[in-house]
Amino acid sequence: MFYKARSLLLIAELLGIDLEGEIAATIREEEDESENESVIEAILADPSVQNGEPIPFEDLRLRIQTQLKNAKEPISVSQPRFAAVLKEMEWNKGTEMWKRASYGGRKTTVLFPAVYKAAHPERFA
Repeated sequence: MFYKARSLLLIAELLGIDLEGEIAATIREEEDESENESVIEAILADPSVQNGEPIPFEDLRLRIQTQLKNAKEPISVSQPRFAAVLKEMEWNKGTEMWKRASYGGRKTTVLFPAVYKAAHPERFA
Protein backbone atom coordinates (compact mmCIF):
# COMPACT_ATOMS: atom_id res chain seq x y z
CA MET A 1 0.00 0.00 0.00
CA PHE A 2 2.82 2.39 0.91
CA TYR A 3 4.48 1.87 -2.46
CA LYS A 4 1.21 2.51 -4.30
CA ALA A 5 0.79 5.81 -2.49
CA ARG A 6 4.38 6.84 -3.24
CA SER A 7 3.90 5.89 -6.89
CA LEU A 8 0.73 7.94 -7.14
CA LEU A 9 2.43 10.94 -5.56
CA LEU A 10 5.37 10.61 -7.97
CA ILE A 11 3.07 10.38 -11.01
CA ALA A 12 1.03 13.35 -9.79
CA GLU A 13 4.24 15.35 -9.28
CA LEU A 14 5.45 14.50 -12.78
CA LEU A 15 2.08 15.62 -14.19
CA GLY A 16 2.22 18.83 -12.15
CA ILE A 17 -0.75 17.91 -9.98
CA ASP A 18 -0.77 18.85 -6.29
CA LEU A 19 -2.29 15.55 -5.16
CA GLU A 20 -1.69 16.26 -1.47
CA GLY A 21 -3.47 19.61 -1.81
CA GLU A 22 -6.36 18.01 -3.70
CA ILE A 23 -6.76 15.34 -1.03
CA ALA A 24 -6.63 17.92 1.77
CA ALA A 25 -9.21 20.12 -0.02
CA THR A 26 -11.53 17.13 -0.47
CA ILE A 27 -11.26 16.21 3.21
CA ARG A 28 -11.96 19.84 4.26
CA GLU A 29 -14.97 19.97 1.94
CA GLU A 30 -16.39 16.76 3.41
CA GLU A 31 -15.86 18.07 6.96
CA ASP A 32 -17.61 21.35 6.07
CA GLU A 33 -20.56 19.47 4.59
CA SER A 34 -20.82 17.33 7.71
CA GLU A 35 -20.66 20.41 9.96
CA ASN A 36 -23.27 22.19 7.81
CA GLU A 37 -25.59 19.21 8.25
CA SER A 38 -25.27 19.59 12.03
CA VAL A 39 -26.13 23.29 11.78
CA ILE A 40 -29.08 22.55 9.47
CA GLU A 41 -30.43 19.92 11.87
CA ALA A 42 -30.13 22.37 14.77
CA ILE A 43 -31.94 25.10 12.82
CA LEU A 44 -34.79 22.79 11.84
CA ALA A 45 -35.10 21.55 15.44
CA ASP A 46 -35.24 25.05 16.95
CA PRO A 47 -38.61 25.71 18.65
CA SER A 48 -39.12 29.08 16.91
CA VAL A 49 -38.51 27.49 13.54
CA GLN A 50 -40.73 24.53 14.39
CA ASN A 51 -43.54 26.86 15.52
CA GLY A 52 -43.10 29.23 12.57
CA GLU A 53 -42.43 32.23 14.83
CA PRO A 54 -40.48 35.21 13.42
CA ILE A 55 -37.01 35.40 14.93
CA PRO A 56 -34.10 37.82 14.51
CA PHE A 57 -31.23 36.31 12.52
CA GLU A 58 -28.71 37.02 15.29
CA ASP A 59 -30.90 35.53 18.03
CA LEU A 60 -31.29 32.27 16.09
CA ARG A 61 -27.58 32.17 15.22
CA LEU A 62 -26.57 32.57 18.86
CA ARG A 63 -29.08 29.92 20.01
CA ILE A 64 -27.77 27.47 17.42
CA GLN A 65 -24.16 28.16 18.38
CA THR A 66 -24.99 27.63 22.08
CA GLN A 67 -26.95 24.48 21.31
CA LEU A 68 -24.09 22.97 19.30
CA LYS A 69 -21.58 23.95 21.98
CA ASN A 70 -23.72 22.30 24.68
CA ALA A 71 -24.00 19.19 22.50
CA LYS A 72 -20.18 19.07 22.42
CA GLU A 73 -20.06 19.82 18.68
CA PRO A 74 -17.26 22.37 18.35
CA ILE A 75 -18.63 24.11 15.27
CA SER A 76 -18.08 27.81 14.75
CA VAL A 77 -21.32 29.46 13.66
CA SER A 78 -20.11 32.88 12.54
CA GLN A 79 -22.53 35.30 10.89
CA PRO A 80 -21.20 34.64 7.36
CA ARG A 81 -21.24 30.89 7.87
CA PHE A 82 -24.76 30.94 9.33
CA ALA A 83 -25.95 33.03 6.38
CA ALA A 84 -24.29 30.58 3.98
CA VAL A 85 -26.00 27.62 5.66
CA LEU A 86 -29.38 29.38 5.44
CA LYS A 87 -28.77 30.04 1.73
CA GLU A 88 -27.80 26.38 1.27
CA MET A 89 -31.16 25.50 2.86
CA GLU A 90 -32.82 27.80 0.25
CA TRP A 91 -33.80 30.33 2.87
CA ASN A 92 -33.92 33.22 0.40
CA LYS A 93 -32.64 36.60 1.55
CA GLY A 94 -34.67 39.63 0.51
CA THR A 95 -37.92 37.67 0.33
CA GLU A 96 -40.69 37.16 2.85
CA MET A 97 -38.48 34.45 4.44
CA TRP A 98 -35.59 36.72 5.43
CA LYS A 99 -35.77 40.51 5.46
CA ARG A 100 -35.13 43.69 7.41
CA ALA A 101 -38.07 44.35 9.70
CA SER A 102 -39.00 45.94 12.99
CA TYR A 103 -38.67 43.48 15.86
CA GLY A 104 -38.92 44.44 19.51
CA GLY A 105 -38.83 48.12 18.64
CA ARG A 106 -35.66 47.93 16.57
CA LYS A 107 -34.88 47.43 12.89
CA THR A 108 -33.04 44.16 12.34
CA THR A 109 -32.79 41.19 10.01
CA VAL A 110 -35.66 38.84 10.81
CA LEU A 111 -36.25 35.28 9.66
CA PHE A 112 -39.80 34.14 9.03
CA PRO A 113 -39.91 30.36 9.52
CA ALA A 114 -43.63 30.08 8.66
CA VAL A 115 -42.90 31.32 5.13
CA TYR A 116 -39.92 28.96 4.87
CA LYS A 117 -42.02 26.02 6.10
CA ALA A 118 -44.70 26.78 3.51
CA ALA A 119 -42.10 26.83 0.73
CA HIS A 120 -40.21 23.73 1.97
CA PRO A 121 -42.67 21.38 3.71
CA GLU A 122 -40.40 18.40 2.88
CA ARG A 123 -37.88 19.68 5.44
CA PHE A 124 -40.47 19.27 8.22
CA ALA A 125 -42.06 15.95 7.22
